[in-house]
Amino acid sequence: MKIFKYFIFPVFIILFNFSIKADIFFFDNFKWVKEKKFDDIKLYTYKNVNTITSFKAETIIKNQDAKLLYDTLLDFKNYPYIFPRTITFEKKEQFANNKYLFYSLINFSPLMNRDYYIELEYYTQKLKNGNNIYILRWSPYNQSGKFAVYKNIRRVKTIYGRWTIKELENNKLYISVEYHNDFEINAPASILNTVEKRSTVKAINNLLNFISDNKKSKINHSIKH
Repeated sequence: MKIFKYFIFPVFIILFNFSIKADIFFFDNFKWVKEKKFDDIKLYTYKNVNTITSFKAETIIKNQDAKLLYDTLLDFKNYPYIFPRTITFEKKEQFANNKYLFYSLINFSPLMNRDYYIELEYYTQKLKNGNNIYILRWSPYNQSGKFAVYKNIRRVKTIYGRWTIKELENNKLYISVEYHNDFEINAPASILNTVEKRSTVKAINNLLNFISDNKKSKINHSIKH
């Protein structure tokens, strides 16, 4: 019986450690390097073997509802309006609670359009102080090859991302977005990096502008009626 107990304990430790590591997401161990600031948005990059491969933007805002931002990101039909190059962002299959297969088609004019399949999941974490962290994250679907490839559209397979919305004290919110994409574009790295930096910062601005415009539209509508 003692041997059995000694055997169970290390097995439990191994399984416990594996369960912790299994939830480590793509960006979690990155050592981000701070770049220049765009207005109130900070930009970071991550280099893998001297090549910039990932991008992160973050900001702190006041007097906004975290749940509203989160719900807006989960209202996927709005993506073509929030993120203008998005042509299609469509739920295809449910894997588990709050975990889905999505298909997206992106406008890359004048180049060939890109599409991809991702596993997307979202969840909320409660902090000890009662505040919430809202997470939306995605990674490549490793069986995307089983789906038909459409004419004049390039299928890309390296698509990672994460939105984080965290409630802070004094009615403040922390917002960040992280991207790691390979859209298979044959162009100098300096040009691609410039585009990715702007796109990452713009993602936060687009989200906040969309919410602001919606609020104004609702106010105007209520005044007219």
